[in-house]
Amino acid sequence: MFGIFKRRQSKADFKKQQEKIALYDKASIAHSSFLLALNKDFDEIDDQNFLASAFGAMDGTLQALNMRPDDVQMLAMETTFALRRLREMDRLQSVSPGEQGDQIGKAMMNVELDHLKAQSGQVAYTIVSAMPK
Repeated sequence: MFGIFKRRQSKADFKKQQEKIALYDKASIAHSSFLLALNKDFDEIDDQNFLASAFGAMDGTLQALNMRPDDVQMLAMETTFALRRLREMDRLQSVSPGEQGDQIGKAMMNVELDHLKAQSGQVAYTIVSAMPK
């Protein structure tokens, strides 16, 4: 009876949603591969390194897929991806969303972690470039 009030998802919206899911899945595979290559248990990797490598993985994935988001879109995508990875890996669950945001901001702005972001990005680029399109 109330079905007339539901918004029908267009094919274009559905396709866009599927592409977004595929993007995050590819970045997740690349990020996990990078973390495994560090030869440490995921729990041994501190939160700042975990987050910085997530940013690099998203950057490398976007480059491999020849996507060119503007700075604001890139910031949103990296932050969304980092939060998704924290949730998937059961990290920072005991802290408030505000504290999670602070951790993400610190990892994003920490120049000492730039090398880790670059390495993770290179790994992501290599892995995602080899994936079927």
